[in-house]
Amino acid sequence: MVHSQLARKILGVHEIWDRYEKFTLILKQAVTELRSSPNRNKECLLSVFLDNRDYPVSENDINRIAFEIMAAGVDTTTLTLVWCCYTLATGKLKLKPGESFTENDLEVVHRLASVVPMALPHYARFDSYLGGYLVPEGSLVFYNIYSVHQTQLRSLAEKNPNAVCPFAKQDNQIPKVYCSGSSMPFSVVCILRYMFFSIGSRACPGFMLATRVILRIITRITEEFEIFEGENQVDLTNLNGLTRPPVTESYQFVTKNKITIKRCNVSN
Repeated sequence: MVHSQLARKILGVHEIWDRYEKFTLILKQAVTELRSSPNRNKECLLSVFLDNRDYPVSENDINRIAFEIMAAGVDTTTLTLVWCCYTLATGKLKLKPGESFTENDLEVVHRLASVVPMALPHYARFDSYLGGYLVPEGSLVFYNIYSVHQTQLRSLAEKNPNAVCPFAKQDNQIPKVYCSGSSMPFSVVCILRYMFFSIGSRACPGFMLATRVILRIITRITEEFEIFEGENQVDLTNLNGLTRPPVTESYQFVTKNKITIKRCNVSN
């Protein structure tokens, strides 16, 4: 039924389907060029699959892998950018004039955001105990990243409320890390590194690329604009899903020269 243009129009998915077909066509062309290139990068993730003689993949498999990598990266990267805007607009993360948005700042956002609250499933490779419970070998394990982050932040803040989070910038003020659902800031020691979209031996393969893209985009935005919260009319019926967006979904981007002029007029 989905292959019928009339059916797609009736269901209202024809535009999405057209974009999907264009996207997959571009990916297939890129994979074909990569496969036929004599000088392709052997360390490329797709090259690793193509050159694996123990587990050969079909053309359909490699095209699907390329699609999954791109599709997953677009969703999580875009939502992380929204969370960056949220932390800056609400003042939970502050940049000094001329200061760049760094990877340390992004780590603070990841802890606050937990863009994908439930990580990809993993199999336990051996028997282990966690919190007094036996996790048998072969068990399917789901990590509740949101819960881990919030539990760490709350417990650390309670134990040492005057400590400094090493992920935040070191200056005269104690950096503040906010626990989700609370308007009260906590100053914490982040002993354990944050967890992003996936963990374990199958960590997110596109994490480094996504990090560079996010840093470049947010840096350019913060160089030119101040970010403020906009008017929001949140439809709570549409908030169900695998990802976790912030409640604030509307933002105002004001050029910094206008803000400077406005402040001068107020002082006069």
